[in-house]
Amino acid sequence: MSDTPDQIYRYRALLRPESPLEVKKLFTWISRAIDDLGYADRWMGTEGSL
Repeated sequence: MSDTPDQIYRYRALLRPESPLEVKKLFTWISRAIDDLGYADRWMGTEGSL
């Protein structure tokens, strides 16, 4: 096993302009999943940011 990742994923979210879901609400849900469910360690990129 290597300490060097062979792939880096950059996750994105797209919303339609007429979507009833606001960007702020989506960001809140994602932030909560990262914090509350312990995904921060998995989602931290090589730059140290999400």
